[in-house]
Formats: sequence, structure tokens, C-alpha cells
Amino acid sequence: MTAAVMAWALSRLAGGQRVVLASVVETSGSVPGKVGARLAMSMNQDWTGTVGGAGLEMKVLARCRELLTLNPTPYGEVLRFGLNKGAKGYEVKPLDSLCGGQVTLSIEVMIPMPHVLSLIHISEPTRLGRIAY
Repeated sequence: MTAAVMAWALSRLAGGQRVVLASVVETSGSVPGKVGARLAMSMNQDWTGTVGGAGLEMKVLARCRELLTLNPTPYGEVLRFGLNKGAKGYEVKPLDSLCGGQVTLSIEVMIPMPHVLSLIHISEPTRLGRIAY
């Protein structure tokens, strides 16, 4: 799944679109998405992959949409979700879930590589050449 998500993201980037990539980077307890699970969303909000489904995935997809709207430049953040209503702590966003574990995700806005055009003119050929400015 990871290779397919990455290939999909790279194809969108090659087509000139910004992409958001969300990756599960840490888990504890009972969770639906394991470390390495990924999803990617393009500028037209189509997406592929999964970070575990259900409420977690809905929150992550909503954040991906926000980031595509708000960030025309590269950007990244780390989010931690507690997969139950009673999850507490300043670092955990509670979800209405029965799993009970915690999931930490990296979410990254990627932009296409800019195309750089370089024009060099050689005015008088010599052994090394001379660059005209």
C-alpha cells in the first residue's frame, strides 16, 4: 500500500499539483492503522490510501483539505489522536472511537519541483569558451 500511495503522490506532483501526505509514525495500544500506513490527497481533493479508517481518517482528510487550501508552500506538522471520547492531555485530540489507543501522524504539504530554465550563450569559442552575460 505504501508504494502505491507514494507512486500516486509522485504522479500528481509530476503533473504540477500540490499533495498532502499523511503517515502514521507512532502508535500505542489498540489502533486501526499501523506505523507506515499512509494516505495522500491532491489539490482537487481526490485521495488514495488509508491511515486506519473511521473517525480518524475523516479528521485526517479534513485536515489535508485545510492544509491544501492554506499552504501554497511546503509545510509539515505532527498530530496525535486519542482513539476514545475520554482521551485527555494537551497533546492528544480525542476521537469518538472504541479502539482506545493513540496514533501519531506526520502530515506534510509537498509542492511540485519548480522548472528552472537556464540560458547560456557562448560568445567567442575558445578552448574553455567564454560565457556572455
